Amino acid sequence: MKRLSQHIIFVFLPLIVFVVFFIDLVFLYSQITITTLRIFREILLVGLLAGSWFFVQRYFRVEKLTIPQKLGRLTALLTLNYLVVLFLDGLLDPAYSDSFPPEYQNVAAVLFATIIGVLAPPTLIASLKILQELIFYRQKSTTRRYFQLFLLFTGLTSLSLYFTQQPLHLSFSGTSAQNTILFLITLFFMVQLSFHNDWIVYLPRKIKWLYFAIGIVLLSEIYSLFDVVYRTHLTAYSLFIASVSFMLYLFLLIYATVAILKLFIYLPTAKAFDRKIREVNSLNRLARTLNTELEPEKLIRMITRLSREVLECDSTWLEMRQEDGQGFKIVHWENLSEAQAANSPFQRHPVLVRHLYHQKQPVLIPDLHKHKDYAPLVAWKKEARSLLAVPLISNRDQLMGVLYALSHTAYAFDNEDLSLLEGFAHQAAIALENAQLVEKSIFRERIEQELKVAREVQLKLLPQQLPGLPGLEIAALSLAAYEVGGDYYDFFTYPDGALGLVIGDVSGKGTSAAFYVAEFKGVIQTLARVENDPCQLACQANRIMYPNMERKAFISAIVGRYEAENGKFSFVRAGHTPVLHWRAADHHLAVLQPPGLGIGLEAGPLFEKYIARCTVRLAPGDLLLLYTDGLTELRNQNEEEFGDQRLQEILPAVSGKSVEEAKETIFDQITEFLQRRALLDDLTLILIQKTEVSQSQEEGLLSAAVQMQNKARDNP
Repeated sequence: MKRLSQHIIFVFLPLIVFVVFFIDLVFLYSQITITTLRIFREILLVGLLAGSWFFVQRYFRVEKLTIPQKLGRLTALLTLNYLVVLFLDGLLDPAYSDSFPPEYQNVAAVLFATIIGVLAPPTLIASLKILQELIFYRQKSTTRRYFQLFLLFTGLTSLSLYFTQQPLHLSFSGTSAQNTILFLITLFFMVQLSFHNDWIVYLPRKIKWLYFAIGIVLLSEIYSLFDVVYRTHLTAYSLFIASVSFMLYLFLLIYATVAILKLFIYLPTAKAFDRKIREVNSLNRLARTLNTELEPEKLIRMITRLSREVLECDSTWLEMRQEDGQGFKIVHWENLSEAQAANSPFQRHPVLVRHLYHQKQPVLIPDLHKHKDYAPLVAWKKEARSLLAVPLISNRDQLMGVLYALSHTAYAFDNEDLSLLEGFAHQAAIALENAQLVEKSIFRERIEQELKVAREVQLKLLPQQLPGLPGLEIAALSLAAYEVGGDYYDFFTYPDGALGLVIGDVSGKGTSAAFYVAEFKGVIQTLARVENDPCQLACQANRIMYPNMERKAFISAIVGRYEAENGKFSFVRAGHTPVLHWRAADHHLAVLQPPGLGIGLEAGPLFEKYIARCTVRLAPGDLLLLYTDGLTELRNQNEEEFGDQRLQEILPAVSGKSVEEAKETIFDQITEFLQRRALLDDLTLILIQKTEVSQSQEEGLLSAAVQMQNKARDNP
């Protein structure tokens, strides 16, 4: 059903034409006028006009055609009308009365007028559609409104001409005031729309000449179209259709005339305009090409090659700043020898150095042979005549390089070429800078990925589960300033069964610190299998680590030992931060800081001389805090340091809380102090709290301690 409704027009239009043709024959042979039948005929002709409009709008597609194709369709339509009239003139001999509108005098006139009546509306409506596409090219906000008003007043003027039965011509004598006013309003919109022909501006010079020549012929066809082809036959067929056709014909004539005049005006400047268009198109093409290439080496080759193509010169080359920032070097060239590229005199020429490298200004030399100052450049390349050079400047206003163009012809370059190469150099600088940023970003992403893997490995070096002993609570926190940090802590068991712990801080940050952490962990875990004394364990670890560490690197550490049966905690401090001991019984905070050197600073004798063991007995409620210097050296946005005083004030405040609650309190204090500022150093802490032990638990601990001591004595 839908397809049937779409194609019913092919039945509707021929049927109207046949019925009107039959009525006209009746009027011709009967020589009588039947008013009802004539009204019916006019209604059918209005339907014919409406059907023609529908037919053209649906089946005459020009929206996707190019401008040359649209103009070609217009020419073909007008030529077809002339050919049809020439054919009919040779075949038929129509006769009309002298009255207005004219009446048929023979069958040939009926047939001739019917064919023209069928041909004219689709032709002119199709022409109007083509004009609409041209008018709406780069349309303004008022264009569509003017076009709609033109159609409205075209219809009103045609109806007025039909009802007043007045002739169709441009002379206003003998016409009613109403017709004159409507016609002048319609004419105003015709002229207004005729100046909407911006498509002419963007035509190439050769096409402008071609269109101008074709346009003269086309204008001649349009000029005589109505008088030669349409007027008598179409007026006899239908005054209303003739009126509409005349208004559309007049609009076509005015638009074509203005277009030809505009073409004539633009022809003298067409060459210069074409060159500017080529430059803009070339620059856009080059910019698109450059921005799609992200490898610096390929980009450099493209810059020299494409700049030579655009300027149509003999040689181009690109100098780039060397990586060490000392001087410039030719990195790629077109049509230069290896010797010329290696011995470029441009960086030694005082004029070029001043303009290009110091002032970062472009240089245009029309003829090198006319200036003695440029004799070294001519000696470098004898064929050189014209030179163009522009600096490549980064977004940070730094000179990245210089792009040169050389011609063997004098005055080969002008200011427009200079502007073109400057634009290209600007795009090239952006593309090179982007390529370098992408390269650095890829490298950074790869490093970050490697650091992420290293961080995952390092996290596995830390205890996955904290030890659990009756009468002892332990909590720990470790935060890295970078993906991989230099802080470390661990728990282990001495051969005699005592709990061992270590907390360390490797000097430096990043991967190098992480490698020392992994090595230190392995050393501690190995020595802890045979050593019961934390002092001996630290000394042995220093002797092993010292040969494998850089002289500027060291590890500060605390190696501790806790005996559950008697609550004694003993430790050595190898250049590390002190241990804070909060005694719950007398509410006293002790800062435990026995002497000791950092691991890896000295081979052994001096380290062993200064290392000292410190022992304290923990009572229920006592709290130990072991930490790295990243905690006390925290800095906020005001560059204020967290410091020892703040830390020492926290322990009394958390007395009586569990170690997990104490850890959360310390973390909250750190977060509040930092004020969203990132950590500048790794941060690690261990909290140990002595709790009450039941009688059965104490007996179990004593029994286990005796068994472990006996086992250690039997298996030394």
